[in-house]
Amino acid sequence: MDYGLINAELINKNSLAILYYGESSDINDINFKLEVNGTSYPLKINRFSRSDKLFRIEASSDVDIVLGNVNNVKTNVGDEINLDYRSYVTSKEFDELYCPVNEEFGAFYFKEETVFKFWSPISDKVFLKLEKSDNNFVLLQMKRKEKGVYKLTVKGDLFNKKYNYVIHQGGTSKEIRDPYGIGTSLNSKYSAVIDLSALNVIAKEKPKSVINKANEAIIYEMDIRDFTEADKNNESAGKYLGVLNKIDYLKNLGVTHVQLLPVHDFFGVDDIEVDHYNWGYNPTSYFSLEGSYSNYPEDPLARLLEFKKLVAELHKNDIRVILDVVYNHIYEYQNSDFHKNLPNYYFRRLGKKISEGSGCGNDIASERSMVRKHILDSLKYFTETFDLDGYRFDLLGLIDLETSKEAVKVVKSIKPDALMYGEGWDMMTGLSKDKKCCSDNAHQIPEMGFFNDQFRDVIKGGTFDKYSKGFIMNEFNKDDLNNVLCACLLKNRYDNASQSINYVECHDNQTLFDKISYFSDNDELNLQRVKFANAMTLLSVGVPFIHMGQEIGLSKCMLDNTYNVPKVNNMDWDLVESRHEMVKFMKELIKVRKTLPLFKANSASELENVYIDYLDNGLVTITVTDEKLLLPGFKEGLIIINPSEEVKTLELKDYYQVFFGCNGIVEDESYAKNFTSADLSVSILGLK
Repeated sequence: MDYGLINAELINKNSLAILYYGESSDINDINFKLEVNGTSYPLKINRFSRSDKLFRIEASSDVDIVLGNVNNVKTNVGDEINLDYRSYVTSKEFDELYCPVNEEFGAFYFKEETVFKFWSPISDKVFLKLEKSDNNFVLLQMKRKEKGVYKLTVKGDLFNKKYNYVIHQGGTSKEIRDPYGIGTSLNSKYSAVIDLSALNVIAKEKPKSVINKANEAIIYEMDIRDFTEADKNNESAGKYLGVLNKIDYLKNLGVTHVQLLPVHDFFGVDDIEVDHYNWGYNPTSYFSLEGSYSNYPEDPLARLLEFKKLVAELHKNDIRVILDVVYNHIYEYQNSDFHKNLPNYYFRRLGKKISEGSGCGNDIASERSMVRKHILDSLKYFTETFDLDGYRFDLLGLIDLETSKEAVKVVKSIKPDALMYGEGWDMMTGLSKDKKCCSDNAHQIPEMGFFNDQFRDVIKGGTFDKYSKGFIMNEFNKDDLNNVLCACLLKNRYDNASQSINYVECHDNQTLFDKISYFSDNDELNLQRVKFANAMTLLSVGVPFIHMGQEIGLSKCMLDNTYNVPKVNNMDWDLVESRHEMVKFMKELIKVRKTLPLFKANSASELENVYIDYLDNGLVTITVTDEKLLLPGFKEGLIIINPSEEVKTLELKDYYQVFFGCNGIVEDESYAKNFTSADLSVSILGLK
């Protein structure tokens, strides 16, 4: 190691820590100075420590050290080094002096001019790299304002023009896209200026139905590409507009919400040559849309118009739209615009390393003021601009509780009936458990829902143990089953039933059909079990969540992690035709759920007159005596569940009307006193 300055780190606006390598006999002869924009100021040495020839020197300055200047440390022997801000940017002082949480950022278009606003507190210069004509760019210096905000107003009509920022920091320059850029060029090389008023050609549509509580929703998870890529004769197959061709299917099914896998711009799929495949859990922006789903990705505005049209058409058909958002990590933090702009700020650390509880190489530091602002601004933009109805948060347990509470507040101030939920796993990250938005803290955020892994594993068997059977294989613990049938309210896991997202299948891991297939190669029996699991999901207290294709027992060829495997995740429209009876069964399950007040119960107190019994013959019964939870004119409800492969009989105390059975809704008025329960079935009866 050469003798001289190793590092000079800003601690606060008047203090710094210097690392110097040299002989102890020389250190007293070294004078250290602060140089600000070429002017030198003496530094006072307060103390130092040493390890062999490495000295750590604590120094102070009488002049305030202000970010945005060219700040260096020099010695009288000719050494010079740029001031290092990596620790300082995580300090409370930085938060107070350089975090303009009330500012708006991005490119604000008007026909006569566009205003560019960008936050880059440690940059000493920022230039706007702006397209003047086709791929010909000019550099325009921006003006620094308070708290590290750079601003520039450019005259003229810049609609659809490409731009980036060129930032200068300590003698180096880097080109980055606008972190708040809502438009992007082909394959996201540049940001693009967007006229948001151009989206007004597509009117917002209001869904007809009213959602009073989250547990009145029936959520259908789907990926834009997977849903229609195998749809024959669809000119926009695999695209935003391709979904329009299959809205009738969703409407006929009766779901209230679709949850779209990520559509934020992501890495890994070329916008035109879409040979590669990815679900999108590797975002590169939280404001721009993915281009590979657009029919015209070379036009920055097109994807915004297409996405808004998709949402409006779904709304017109009384289907609300939830967006899957990945605010917990970003693709390759080292090359991200976040890290280039402000190293060490946007990403959480565990000791000296970047925290990676996400398993993706980085965790977003959502607890920091400007990171929190970025997330909240993104949610606000998508809710207001595209009229979205809620958000599913990927790995929500990596996001801090305070940001999550603010996210609920921001979205619900725009859409009071919005659904907010996520994966509440307690992930290993640089946050204490009490600060995480995980399931164990559900009572602190009652308007946020959580995927109920207990429901999943009790009903279908352990996800990570392929030989675990679960209730649909007649293997279960009674206390656990009681609890999950009542949205885990019996054991006080959640504050209310709307927090329990009940599911047995999602995009992750194997499909339900594949999980069941470990135990049997009898497809007919396996599909019957799929129907049984679907019935348990729809006919339990909480919020039912269905994965695309679950209604027909779709397979992924026994594959587990298919985020980048093309074709295997596709909806099989031929199978929809051949298994139309399964589609009909799901449709009728949804209809029954919407009809019965029991499934709108949202608290443990409302379930006090709901009794679960386990009969000697293996049947499970749920008796409801609270007339508020029943259809008008009935004094008792009875759900009979048969988890076995054998037909069972049950002698009832009176004649009960049969509403629903193994084949779906019973259309003709039918009564039974000696009831026959089909194998692997759920039946619903009522006593007048």
